[in-house]
Amino acid sequence: MMKLHSLLALLLVSSLAFVACDSDDDTPEAPEAGAEAGAEAGTEAGTEAGTEAGTEAGTEAGTEAGSEAGEMAVAPTCEEQCGDFADCAVSSCDGYTEATRPDLYEGCMNLCTETPALASIYAMYETCEQKVEFAATAREGFAALCEGGAAQFCQIYTETCGEWTAETACVEWYDASAEGEAGATEGANQACYNYHLSAAGEGETEEELEANAALHCPHIVGEGAMCIDGEMTGGEMAGGEMAAGEAAAGEAAAGEAAAGEAAAGEATAGEAAAGEAMAGEAAAGEAMAGEE
Repeated sequence: MMKLHSLLALLLVSSLAFVACDSDDDTPEAPEAGAEAGAEAGTEAGTEAGTEAGTEAGTEAGTEAGSEAGEMAVAPTCEEQCGDFADCAVSSCDGYTEATRPDLYEGCMNLCTETPALASIYAMYETCEQKVEFAATAREGFAALCEGGAAQFCQIYTETCGEWTAETACVEWYDASAEGEAGATEGANQACYNYHLSAAGEGETEEELEANAALHCPHIVGEGAMCIDGEMTGGEMAGGEMAAGEAAAGEAAAGEAAAGEAAAGEATAGEAAAGEAMAGEAAAGEAMAGEE
């Protein structure tokens, strides 16, 4: 029995010694393995973090560059902005209608072509009210044209015919007149003024514009007997001038006839005097013969 216990004790001691030796062998290797594992994990984490950061930075830079390129690609153009301006003016201004939209667009294009930066400036405004206000600063007289009525008429008159010379101010004069029927060419009414002002501004060349302005601008203020009331119209005046011409011609003919008759009378008187002279000479001859 004692031998069995001694054998078990020997085996237990041997096992403990083996475990102790095995533990002593592993202890120096643990830091090296940890360092290797840590380095590998750090490298992997660093690579992943670097890749992620690089991707994010690249994406951000690419997005920003793409946005800038996109903005450059869609820079405001005169065609687009002038089309928008014409729509705003028609919808916001009493002085403009769909009929005048083409003229608005053309005028805007002429101005924008000369100064392309206006397209970018105009695009900064958001509402039609803001855009119309900007247009008023870009073109002199636009506010009056936008307002319509007397203000628009007087602005166009100044641009087409020159300075208003009547004693009554243009706006007061226009507002005091009757509206008249659209297209009227005679009478003291706004329709007649508008017709002749429109006609005064027609023409493709400078010569045509000057000729039409010289013809129609006076009619607007009643010179030439067109846009006035209570006096002859242009047709009546022309007929009167013709009648006066014929009367003058008749008077001239009558004068010539009278002059002819006077000349004939003078000629007859001359002949009578000559006859009397001849008779006198004959009487003198007879007297001389009697004396002999």
